Amino acid sequence: MFSQFLFEDQVYLDLKAKNSFGCFLEMLRCLEDSKIIKDKAPILTALMTREELEPTSVGCSIAFPHARTFQLEKPILIIGRSKEGIDFYSRDGKKINFVFMLLFPRKFNELYLELVGEIMRFLSNSALLDCLQKINTPEELITLIKEIEKNMEKGFLN
Repeated sequence: MFSQFLFEDQVYLDLKAKNSFGCFLEMLRCLEDSKIIKDKAPILTALMTREELEPTSVGCSIAFPHARTFQLEKPILIIGRSKEGIDFYSRDGKKINFVFMLLFPRKFNELYLELVGEIMRFLSNSALLDCLQKINTPEELITLIKEIEKNMEKGFLN
């Protein structure tokens, strides 16, 4: 399950960015400040290149930007929340409140595709948005994700 790649210091519940570029920059800066990544520039380029192919908003106020890069040794999952909303240039024109960002080393292509599919199924859960809006701490968010994963594994949720 993808929650194994998520840690409390990779959950940001007060994003200030107004657009996708600012969001990427803000989240990567936090990772850089925490010494999780060394250089945000090539990762930012990979994210923006992916975003130009097709905006990564998935509906229901959620975006799922994801990119592969040679700069990483292990997968990184980062989750951010913006109370004001972020313009991700979505088809429906609505702003995004939750960002699930997956950064992946290029050498793990099969696992990357597996996790992208798993996270997309997770994000399509109809009850997810209501639950996410009630979260107050990174710990609560991780607990929620693990609980939803368990229920999905058992077939209780779509």
